[in-house]
Amino acid sequence: MVFLKKIFVHLNLPYSVIRNQQVEIPVTVFNYGPKKISVVVYMYGVKGLCTGVKEGKKSERKRLIIEARSAATATFPIVPLKIGTFEIKVMALTTDDGDTIIRVLNVVPEGESVEVIIPITLDPTNELGRLNTNISTSTYSDSIDPDTKSQYTVIKLATPDEALAGTESFTITAKGGPFPSIVEPALENFEKFLLTPHGSGEQNIMFLSTTFYAMRYLKATGKITEEVEKRGYDLIRQGYRNQLLFKKEDGSYAVFQNTPTSTWLTAFVIRVLCQVSELIQIEEKVMSSGVRWLINNQQWDGSFVEMSHSYCENMAGGVHGKIYLTAFVFLTLEECKSEDMDHILEKDKAILYLENNFSSVNQTLAVSVVAYALFLSDRHLKEEANDRLMSVAKRDQDSNFIYWEANGQAASIEATSYALLSRILQKDMRTCNSIVNWLNTQRLQSGSFKSTQDTTIGLQALSEYAIKAPMLSIELVVDISSSADESFKKYLKFEEENAHVLQVVKVNKVDGNLLIKTTGHGIVSLEGKLRYNVITPKEKMCKFDLSVNVSELEMDTEDDDLISKIDPRSRPRQIPILGDGLHLKGAKRSKRKAVFEDSELIMNVSICVRYLGNKTTGMTIVEIGIFSGFHLDEEDLRKLQYNPKHKIERYEKSSKGLILYLKTVPNNEPYCFDFYVVRDYIVGETLRSSIKVYDHYNHVWKGQVVKEINQENGLFNITFEIDEVIQEGIEKNQQLQFETRQLFIRDKCVPMLKNKTYLIMGKDEESYTRDRGQLQRRYLLDQSSIIHPWTSIKEANNRYLQRALDSLVRHLKKESCLE
Repeated sequence: MVFLKKIFVHLNLPYSVIRNQQVEIPVTVFNYGPKKISVVVYMYGVKGLCTGVKEGKKSERKRLIIEARSAATATFPIVPLKIGTFEIKVMALTTDDGDTIIRVLNVVPEGESVEVIIPITLDPTNELGRLNTNISTSTYSDSIDPDTKSQYTVIKLATPDEALAGTESFTITAKGGPFPSIVEPALENFEKFLLTPHGSGEQNIMFLSTTFYAMRYLKATGKITEEVEKRGYDLIRQGYRNQLLFKKEDGSYAVFQNTPTSTWLTAFVIRVLCQVSELIQIEEKVMSSGVRWLINNQQWDGSFVEMSHSYCENMAGGVHGKIYLTAFVFLTLEECKSEDMDHILEKDKAILYLENNFSSVNQTLAVSVVAYALFLSDRHLKEEANDRLMSVAKRDQDSNFIYWEANGQAASIEATSYALLSRILQKDMRTCNSIVNWLNTQRLQSGSFKSTQDTTIGLQALSEYAIKAPMLSIELVVDISSSADESFKKYLKFEEENAHVLQVVKVNKVDGNLLIKTTGHGIVSLEGKLRYNVITPKEKMCKFDLSVNVSELEMDTEDDDLISKIDPRSRPRQIPILGDGLHLKGAKRSKRKAVFEDSELIMNVSICVRYLGNKTTGMTIVEIGIFSGFHLDEEDLRKLQYNPKHKIERYEKSSKGLILYLKTVPNNEPYCFDFYVVRDYIVGETLRSSIKVYDHYNHVWKGQVVKEINQENGLFNITFEIDEVIQEGIEKNQQLQFETRQLFIRDKCVPMLKNKTYLIMGKDEESYTRDRGQLQRRYLLDQSSIIHPWTSIKEANNRYLQRALDSLVRHLKKESCLE
């Protein structure tokens, strides 16, 4: 027998909230019964969340009167005090029934995340032949004493002044061998491997290729487990199926299904599929049709040209001209070996074109790719190409780096990766070691590099190096301590049995210096990751002008058609029917006013972007953080995508907001578009969001703004004197006591009376510089702040409230929050 509960609790939390941001949690209780009921709702206290009650205790009860087969909502305000995940538990009770629900709230730090990677090779006997045994950089110092088989490393754990307190962390990862832990994460945590939005034909082939190179490395070195192997094969098959969605009938490929064919992308895809065919079955026609398309589009002189000018320049590492692309396509023809005479002849024509034009190549990336092509084909110009390649190499003897500097960081990584493949062919492992040292410093926190092509070729080169590099014996002991924390002591040991196992150390206190002593013989790749958040990230190169306007939508309340187009909740709802039926209050369109009468708010977001360079960009991505408590409308977004007047190739909804792919961004005028967002929750300080635009192939070219919705324009500027500090913020007690500060308050608030005392609780101060360069501090009071006239209990209008506030103040002097 099945029993149906009469009440049901629904708790729909936002994906994440920001630490110290007040949020009202809506709890909806459904009454499935035939009679009106009275329901009492509680929320339980949680450590780390300011809810007004202690951990595990019930909050003040909220009573709801719910009509038969209807629903009602109660809200509970909370302020997250710590970063992390917290279980929100809510209970609803009637006289004869009840329901409990638990959901997880994700609390994230304020600002933008910054990560600094500090790669260090532990090699106490200097087996890699580092020329300078004593080096010092801005982040660490390191010295090797081969005689005593000892190495001493000091890592500086200082964070910049703009780092937000409480967001800093430092983690050490270490693994035996000169090859860092880049390959294993590609399979085991691949969802985190990609930082950019995915969904294009280019990004999918990157997904497929990086997984393949990881699999090949693990299989070749015997380090693959049954579970990881199964996961890898599944990912490769999935990537192959997805890639076929971007295939044209003639065998070529495009970035998106409805965009022109790209020569570069077709060569890239076919090369990867030919490599992948050693692990899974790839239909022969898929590979041969792609190769045939490339051959059919070869020029009379043996060169290849790009068919899709919208994307080719950026995807091909920013290289202009035919030489780079011809070398790139040749590598595909060489990889996809065939006995077909046309294939052989066209490949020979391509390499002959490269030989005839190599002397005119003046771009580093093109030099590196052509040199690798000549080595791979074993042509007579390979020695000349090697001399040319090494003549443009950059060397850093202190850090034992060799690298190639091209036009931009992504192109430099790609050029260096091709150079590494060339040196591997020549079995020059000493030079390879120095190249790998530099490549390891360029990786992002995910393990990837800057863009699609440099990540793909970088991982290919590194995995090839890891397979070919000789395995050295290892017996190392690593002692780690901290100058800022005497209790912090860690001991790592690396032997033949565990050399390939990644060891992780989390540093408790990010301050002072981390002291590392390494003894023994062998090589360990150690990597320190310093993470922290900043409110405004430093942009090294702002290439976009970005403006955002947010306004509240005003409309006639009778205009149901317009409302229904914008807010899907006002459309006829699909409600589960039980007995005579269950309907939410305000669900019918005739009662649209009830839906919007309190918390509902519709905002129009208008965004304009212009490229500040000297020509129109290629593909550009706009990441739009949606205000906390708001949602996007799918129909509105589809209209944007399919409107021929717009440049929006596609859109994706992410956990944090909206991602738009723009075909191009003009440099002569702004490109503008707008859409609607609808409020779901009432969130304190919610109306603030970050909008970021960047070149898809060069993330350094970006622009960013933080937008707030200003529902009131005016601010009162009030000067006040501080009598007593109850709880310190950034400013300390001795800095504030009896000092004067500026207070800003919205003009919708009642002005404070002169010469009166107030209890003020709100956000921390912000600093600003006056005209003469003098640093000043001010405080902004907003909807999350509390202002109350402070009097004696005897003089108070509400003695009960004043007595409660007195008790609260006494508690706050001892504790950070009433929990």
